[in-house]
Amino acid sequence: MFSETERIEHHLSEEPIERIRRLVEFMRENQRWLDAFNAYCNSPAP
Repeated sequence: MFSETERIEHHLSEEPIERIRRLVEFMRENQRWLDAFNAYCNSPAP
């Protein structure tokens, strides 16, 4: 396991493209969740 300092240093040395790729992945996950929630809200009441 990384120590806290090592983890911060690793994060700072991370390629910007990698950071963006992870952000995009996170937003996709978020969008899937929102879509599912939206479908649930718009479904007719049982």
